[in-house]
Amino acid sequence: MQQAASGTEIRDYEFKHVHPNGTVRYLFGNVVPLRNEQGSACGAISAFVDVTELKLAELAMVAITAGSVAKSDYITHMTHELRTPLSTMLGYAQMLEAGAPTPMQLTAIKQICKAGWYLRDLITEVQDLATIEADCAGLECESVSIDALLHDLRAMIEPLVIKSDLRVTLVGTSGLDIHANCQQRL
Repeated sequence: MQQAASGTEIRDYEFKHVHPNGTVRYLFGNVVPLRNEQGSACGAISAFVDVTELKLAELAMVAITAGSVAKSDYITHMTHELRTPLSTMLGYAQMLEAGAPTPMQLTAIKQICKAGWYLRDLITEVQDLATIEADCAGLECESVSIDALLHDLRAMIEPLVIKSDLRVTLVGTSGLDIHANCQQRL
């Protein structure tokens, strides 16, 4: 008010008012100088709107966003820390599998690998969920050919099924496309 009384107009001013009883209110408004016939500032007039509810909602949103970012950072760090020893364990299990294990050892090694891949997938899902919750996923649907997807899947699993004397055969083509999020997992 003193600035406006000195001749300076103040627009879009927000301030926090704490009542002696402890109640907090947020006000938003303008203060303009009052001028006499000669044009000199001789006072001020103000108009404010109580924006307490809006301000409290804004502060809550900032707190939620900060919490979400902190949670996402924690999950990213945690999943990285889980992946490192898991990758080491899977690597050693695969080395043991490639050696000459006994049938009983091979069964145990396959169980270790199966459990390890399952844990890896769970870790990836947790990280994906955290990314989506943090609104950082950048989910974008795009057209995906079902035929191309099936051919890619066959190429991935064919080396595994050949060991068991099995073959994967795709018969016919669907010619269909689906809309899906094709974001690559890191």
